[in-house]
Amino acid sequence: MSSHDTSRDDQDFHYAREEERPLLYAHDIEGSVSAKPAITPIPKAQLSALCLTRLAEPIAYTQIFPYINQMIEDLGIAKSPAQVGFYSGVVDSIFSFAQLFTIYAFGKMSDRVGRKPVILFGLSGIALSTSIFGLSNTFTWMVMSRTIAGLFSGNVAVIHSVLGEITDETNSNIAFPLYGLCWPIGAIVGPLIGGSVSHPLPRFSHVLPSWTHGFLQAYPYALPCIVSSVITLLTVTFAYFFLEESLPAKRKQIAEKRPESPVRPTMKHTYGSVLRQTPTSTLPPLAADDTTNPSTHIRCVGDSTEVHIVPSKHDFSISGLLANKAIRTLCASSFFMSFIAMGYDVLFVLFAYSPIHEGGLGFHPSQIGYALACSGMIAATMQVGIMPTLLRRWKASTLYKACMLVWPLAFAFLPMLNLVARLGSRVSKSSGGRMLEPSALIIIWIGIGIVQVLSKISCLAFSMQMLLTKSNAPCPEGLGSTNGLVQAVMCLARIFSPAFVSATFAFTVEHNLLGGQFVWVVMLIICLAGIYTARGVTEGKPR
Repeated sequence: MSSHDTSRDDQDFHYAREEERPLLYAHDIEGSVSAKPAITPIPKAQLSALCLTRLAEPIAYTQIFPYINQMIEDLGIAKSPAQVGFYSGVVDSIFSFAQLFTIYAFGKMSDRVGRKPVILFGLSGIALSTSIFGLSNTFTWMVMSRTIAGLFSGNVAVIHSVLGEITDETNSNIAFPLYGLCWPIGAIVGPLIGGSVSHPLPRFSHVLPSWTHGFLQAYPYALPCIVSSVITLLTVTFAYFFLEESLPAKRKQIAEKRPESPVRPTMKHTYGSVLRQTPTSTLPPLAADDTTNPSTHIRCVGDSTEVHIVPSKHDFSISGLLANKAIRTLCASSFFMSFIAMGYDVLFVLFAYSPIHEGGLGFHPSQIGYALACSGMIAATMQVGIMPTLLRRWKASTLYKACMLVWPLAFAFLPMLNLVARLGSRVSKSSGGRMLEPSALIIIWIGIGIVQVLSKISCLAFSMQMLLTKSNAPCPEGLGSTNGLVQAVMCLARIFSPAFVSATFAFTVEHNLLGGQFVWVVMLIICLAGIYTARGVTEGKPR
């Protein structure tokens, strides 16, 4: 056998061994490998564009929270105040119900057509549906607009996948907390918009043009929806011009079309775990038509990089992904995590809005908006100030389990605030309702701050879950499908959670179960089930 044939066989053997690796970071096979790899620079422009696209959904989603209960009352949908929670729960649930039908499909579609077009398509639909919601004057229109919004929000799994593709194990502890800021910031901006500019005429009639008064009188909840839609459209415009495609197969196609190098993209277009600058390797070139369900391999020659695509042998169907025990366990735990977190958000708004004698705090929608904005600021502070340090010291799976342990404390704290409100309130002579004394109101706001801190510590589990999804994915080309499946399971939880907890709250108040506190017992039991399920979550391979 000639030396040429021997060399070729060695290359083929090396290639076969490396084919199952998610991404082959090119390296000098004869060289030594550092025990602690250098930190890959974060693509700042791409991360910024990605964060802006992520902001659109929480703003559009949370801006209805401060006024949804009042909107249902104003439209005469609920026959009694006790039924308001049920109808608002249906409006919240229908969003996730619709999202369930598209989130896995969007993720899988992005594995084929690319991440960017799917993201832009989804954001455009969110902008349209949000504006429609503000024009709703019947319960049917409210449900229809939220259904459309949910259908187009399936791109959240795709956005998560882009984050996984532009980062690797060396910089994810920095990039993921920054990305995790998007939801808290959106949760600040959204409620502030909804609480501040809904029913604008009584407060801003002297500022708003006179020709808008008739429209805003007929549609008092249109303005926050319009503002949210404009923000989303600006995000679409920014993403169109600045967000780059991150799917490895599509990046290869784009690189081949560049005039400066028809085959080899320059290193300025490579980043994260999609492409990483490394020394030379000896992978043989692949057939040009091997691009279905691709796996990305890289060969660096000098200052240039060649991208090779090979077929993947992994099964990215739902049944194929669920055959993986780690993914199956993560899906089950993510269901409880999402159910509990969504249940908390719905219950907090109901609890704050309900009269004191019915187990709540009797807050005005603007006060609820400020409380939710405060919650978002707490979450943002934790994402930036605490999470990177935690990820440097502990594994994501360990932190995930610790976060789940905090949920029971948050739910146990809320009924104590109602007790303070009952003891520190008096009957108003003008309205007949109960009014909080200033001292009791101060204590309640301090208590709200404490309970929001507890809940946002628990919600750090969402960022850990993104890291765990990335590390447990079979391979990078299936990251969109894996994210889609996990997010679909979380959507399933968000379908049932609002309707379940709001109906339980209404039933508890109507029948005065445990003095109107039975709903908290139910949530504590669900939290314990979530803690038990989280015990099986494991760390995957670093990517």
